[in-house]
Amino acid sequence: MTAAEHNQSIDPLELLAEGLHRRGGEVVRRSRPPPPVEVATPPPAVVTVPLVPKYGVKPANAWGPGPSPLKKHKLPAKLPTRGMWPPVSPVSPDDPNGAYRSLGKLKHYRGGDLEQPGELKKAVEARSYNGELILTYGNEVGTAWIANLVFSLRASGIEHYLVIVMSDAHCKALSRPPWMISCAWSSWDFTSCKNKGELRRLWYSRHHYMSRVIAETKLNVAVVDGDMFAQRDLHPPATLTTLTALTTLTLLTLRTLLILRTLLTLLTLLTLLTRFVQRDFYPLLKAAPLRQHNLIYSLDHGPTCGDLNVGFAYCQGCAAGGHAQWAIDEGLRRENYFCSGDPSEFGDHGRFWRESDASGATKGPHHWVEWTSARDQKLYSDVVGGSCCNAPQHRLLFPSTHKVVDNYAFMRQYGQFDQCRRMAPQKANGLQTWWHDLLSGGGPNETVAIATGQLLSGWHGTGAGELSGWSGNWIHHPPAIAHFVGGLPAGGKARATHGLTCPLVEPGP
Repeated sequence: MTAAEHNQSIDPLELLAEGLHRRGGEVVRRSRPPPPVEVATPPPAVVTVPLVPKYGVKPANAWGPGPSPLKKHKLPAKLPTRGMWPPVSPVSPDDPNGAYRSLGKLKHYRGGDLEQPGELKKAVEARSYNGELILTYGNEVGTAWIANLVFSLRASGIEHYLVIVMSDAHCKALSRPPWMISCAWSSWDFTSCKNKGELRRLWYSRHHYMSRVIAETKLNVAVVDGDMFAQRDLHPPATLTTLTALTTLTLLTLRTLLILRTLLTLLTLLTLLTRFVQRDFYPLLKAAPLRQHNLIYSLDHGPTCGDLNVGFAYCQGCAAGGHAQWAIDEGLRRENYFCSGDPSEFGDHGRFWRESDASGATKGPHHWVEWTSARDQKLYSDVVGGSCCNAPQHRLLFPSTHKVVDNYAFMRQYGQFDQCRRMAPQKANGLQTWWHDLLSGGGPNETVAIATGQLLSGWHGTGAGELSGWSGNWIHHPPAIAHFVGGLPAGGKARATHGLTCPLVEPGP
């Protein structure tokens, strides 16, 4: 699988990371040798968590240590300071939109290895606000995107984030002035994987720590990809809209009078500037129709449980050990199982295919394919779809090659039925979502829902109800969170963000 095949494509990240090399007004030439590398001490042993013995996984297997070796970091000395701390409008105590404005209320934080005892608790206590925490993640290649997301959150008044990176050296680089990006690093990895890889560890670490926050705290937790941008609220209050219209009408009427025209032009400009009211995106999460749902994902191809985009995930009011956490943990467990490459599980006469081969639904040859794993979006779509149907599903991702002999028997065997995955539509406050009960796992009843188009929208434009960026809808109806995912060539994400004036980070010459 190429990197571009995954929705979290990394090719534009490479462009930005290579280009982000300004130091004030001085351009750092690429021929300049990199600065000396600070090598972190090896992390202590990781506390292991036992796996659920399902799908043939032996109970002896467990998530454990096995971090990839530290790589050399070619990071810029600093970012451009312009736009790093955008001004935020004052928030009155009775402003319902200001309940989650945390900028200026949290101290900068640089944490250690989150797998060490007590480290996650320290990070959560330092970086959460009003019962909320936002997690994002990245490697060295994605440094520019990490910064871009963090600065956009700050522009919206949100500081309660934590960046999870893959090494202590990377966290040290992010946390130094003038970046001041709060971070921690992680040595977590799947121990059963036949071939270790940074991308696998990177993509699944977000689900790992989302599950831990749910299990160990009572916080609501969001996981946000780096190729997203939290936009300021561009929808003006009705009074300001009316004032703008009246001003424009008066200007057109009196355009022949130079002095009045000049004065009115200035008044119009001032009015337009006041339209850009800075607000966070939480009011959309806390109001109907989303406020009553637990696990919220963004939409991919259609409003079904098996068509999710995992670039955004939010868990509110999720119970420890409940249905939502079960789905997150099942995705981790299934990936750990798939990436083992065990021939006794996935080869000819292997346990995974034994029943379907015997029934005549499938036949070999069965050869494990490494990169059918490490595709978290497809895997979690299968898991959540299975939870909506309360039966295991394999629709988008299989661990090894196979031939379908009897299509109907195959569909029955692996739960490839559609009716039970359909989500119910729900409208409130002019917003549209779709939802379904989560049926697998224990605890109180919990639901999964799709983020409304005004809350989050993808550039690629697939999915019913999305306000896609490529069609120009973002210009007229900007979503609170813009997701630059899919449908763009190498470097396209960077160009798109610049074209829509989203980035606060300059990529350099």
